[in-house]
Amino acid sequence: MYSIEITETEAIRSPEQALTFINDVHAFGCKVALDDFGTGLASFDYLRQYPFDELKIDGVFIRNLANNTVDKSIVSAICQVAHSMNLQTVAEFVEDVSMSKTLSDLGVDFAQGYGIGKPKPLSDLFNEHNRPSSSGAPPYEASEVDLGDRSGHHIKSRLSF
Repeated sequence: MYSIEITETEAIRSPEQALTFINDVHAFGCKVALDDFGTGLASFDYLRQYPFDELKIDGVFIRNLANNTVDKSIVSAICQVAHSMNLQTVAEFVEDVSMSKTLSDLGVDFAQGYGIGKPKPLSDLFNEHNRPSSSGAPPYEASEVDLGDRSGHHIKSRLSF
């Protein structure tokens, strides 16, 4: 399933248009993610106002996660609230796949960043996806890691607009 991102700035600027957009995206069968959560003007109140499916935790809380207990507490709190609302969480700016255990322990569902996979044009993803693979593995590079399965990390593809 594809996920379309909406920034908190857009949601704040035109709440009625944002709600219409989210409902239209859902009608197409896609998920909607609130991007850059935690650093802008958005508050937890926005999570109650809009039917988001995912919450993208801003990279400012992820970059120094290994050395900053306050960032760990913030990420954990965001995940707890998101999960109580049945929202999935995505950590942005994950530069090292070795962070996956820490992120998983804090409750993060997905990781996104150069450590997972570099962004590419949508057309490239579709072209690579349609190419046959000699190894039997998916013929595309993943741009997101599913951290939900604690026994082994599964790779999932993610499209971000």
